[in-house]
Amino acid sequence: MPAFVDKRKIPTPLDYFVKYIPDNEYDEMATYTNTYAQQNGKLTWIETNSREMKIFVGVHLLMGMFGLPRIRMYWEQKSRINIVADNITRNRFFELRSNFHIMDNNDIPINNKDRFVKVRPIYNILQKRCNELPVEKNVCVDEQMVPFKGKLSVKQYMRGKPNPWGMKLYFMCGESGLVYDFLLYQGSTTELNYNVQKVFGLGGAVVLKLTMLLKKNRHFLYMDNFFTSFDILHALQQNCIYSAGTIRVNRFANPPFISDKELSKMGRGSSFEVSSNMPNSNIGLIKWYDNRAVVLGSNFITSGVPDGIKRYDKKEKTYITVNRPEIVKCYNQSMGGVDKHDQLVSFFRTFIKSRKWTLRMITHAFYMACVNSWLEYKLDCKHIGIYKTMDLLHFKERLGETLILIGKTFVKKRGRPSNSPSPLSTPVRKRVRNIDQRPFEEIQFDHIDHLPTNDNSNILFAVKMRGASYEVLLPSWKDYWSTSNDLGVKIISDAMSRKRFDDILCFLHINNNNAKTSDNKDKLFKLRPLLDSINIRFMELYKVTREVSVDESMVLFKGCNSIKQYNPMKPIKRRKEEVIDDFVDFGLGERVVLNLTKPYWNKRMMLENTFACGTIRSNRKGIPLLAQDKTLERGMYDFKTSCLESSVLRTERGGTKKTIKCPTVVNDYNKYMGEVDKADQLQALYNINRKSKKWWHRLFWGVIDIIFVNSFVINNKLNESKLTVLQFRRAVA
Repeated sequence: MPAFVDKRKIPTPLDYFVKYIPDNEYDEMATYTNTYAQQNGKLTWIETNSREMKIFVGVHLLMGMFGLPRIRMYWEQKSRINIVADNITRNRFFELRSNFHIMDNNDIPINNKDRFVKVRPIYNILQKRCNELPVEKNVCVDEQMVPFKGKLSVKQYMRGKPNPWGMKLYFMCGESGLVYDFLLYQGSTTELNYNVQKVFGLGGAVVLKLTMLLKKNRHFLYMDNFFTSFDILHALQQNCIYSAGTIRVNRFANPPFISDKELSKMGRGSSFEVSSNMPNSNIGLIKWYDNRAVVLGSNFITSGVPDGIKRYDKKEKTYITVNRPEIVKCYNQSMGGVDKHDQLVSFFRTFIKSRKWTLRMITHAFYMACVNSWLEYKLDCKHIGIYKTMDLLHFKERLGETLILIGKTFVKKRGRPSNSPSPLSTPVRKRVRNIDQRPFEEIQFDHIDHLPTNDNSNILFAVKMRGASYEVLLPSWKDYWSTSNDLGVKIISDAMSRKRFDDILCFLHINNNNAKTSDNKDKLFKLRPLLDSINIRFMELYKVTREVSVDESMVLFKGCNSIKQYNPMKPIKRRKEEVIDDFVDFGLGERVVLNLTKPYWNKRMMLENTFACGTIRSNRKGIPLLAQDKTLERGMYDFKTSCLESSVLRTERGGTKKTIKCPTVVNDYNKYMGEVDKADQLQALYNINRKSKKWWHRLFWGVIDIIFVNSFVINNKLNESKLTVLQFRRAVA
């Protein structure tokens, strides 16, 4: 007889996750949570245990996949999620969240300087596991933000990040996104050597701290211009670590570069290279011109072996080949590890409003452990030769269900089914065969409830939804019409078939493309009839209020389009914008204001004086010379005309309240200027952002959202019974 070959099996998601969050950690979570509840005098508190802590963690992982707008909706009848509601009650979930702790507050020393002491245990465990991983050849160092806008002394702001407000962490990751080491930034008390930081600066000290794991002559390190300097490149060279990164030229001793203007005249793809004349130093700098000049430095390579890349030339309106130095190629390939990990963590993240920064940091640690576990799983599958693998969604899905259901006992209902015949009026339904879902191996072999059962409580994501798609953000459009027990939204599938919906979405148009002439320069031609009719309708229906504001609003779109804009200070940074053609003697902002107010001149604005105010740029034409910022203190102001004065309450750095002087115009501006942002926020609530290459689809749904917001505001003004945005959207849908 042929011998049976035991094929090598890949570990389960729980096996990977346990390496980051061991089982004994759940016991400590339960112990310290019970301790905190007792210290706060919770008389009705029922002590928790490690089993309930696993359910608590698993529920947090699964909540990010459904994205319901409110936490209570997971237990409501219309939007109930069985895998959550069947295993933990709503009140118990909120009780655990309000008392969740991973250490005893009484154990914090009096002279403690660690501002992350309350979350330090779980991050120490994560760091220990990350340090045990074999480090890849190419690694990078960069920052990551844990989103948080509450009050915290170590909260940071990083412009340009997807979440600019929050706690800052420094990471060292590989090309795959695996985290090998990290550092929690807490200002002056960060775990850095003071003497090293004094010599190399903050960025250099962070690099030397995180690269202690790297072996000599085996790794290539990449970093951005915050970390790169001549001293750090030289120090890494002495440690036999190859490194490269973008630089800030003012950190180097006047390198003899040619100007950007001269380099641009040499053509796109041109470069200029210099090297240091310092003994025992092999540091080179290179300035490369693509759309603009980029300067990089390295201790092992500069131009190397250049290659050609395709770039789009706006003048020629075609793709051209541009020379690219080898250092740029290596940097682009290996620098995105931290950003990749940050992106994976942001997928299916559960956003629950909370003033407790500790809860946000702890849940972020769970997401980090989940992402690192999935990346380990992907690398192991590639090494073994398994090509059909789970994506992050299904990996987190299986992990969350396993944490919830492992060790659970299923109790059958008492009694037996009734044998009485059904009434004659009951319609005959087609008999459907009941199929039990096979449990995962880690649940199947947990030595609890091995007998087969018809209970469907162990089915993953048994969702019985009656809301519309804005309430349940499923990962794919097709899931709204799914016939399985764990997915599908009934109100949508009953109203329209999936094929019909796809056909309408594919051929959706507002205007006739053949009607566009060659001399028509309207870039919004596809939606012009809808935009014009909506503008006319708004002017007919709505009366202009006494106070109005003008501002920008963004319609999310990242595809290819000539009028796509970038606004770094907006929540949605890529947008569509309409071109204004009137009032050519004014700037763009002035033309926008005049264009928006022109329809109302005959009605009101030409009959009465129109008063206006706003923030200004001091370099604009006609603006008088104002006092410099350095000469003014808090509460002081410089004015060129008569000004009414009021007072406002402000908080000083020490936490004390102080009343300062404030011009009345500032209060009026703050009071009325946020109306556009408020409308933008209402449009963003329960909005569905689905991927599409068709820009007019995004703009069409953006116009529908504007109509909805206007209808919601008017409805609440006319009716005494005030509806929430969710209730109004439900009623309309």
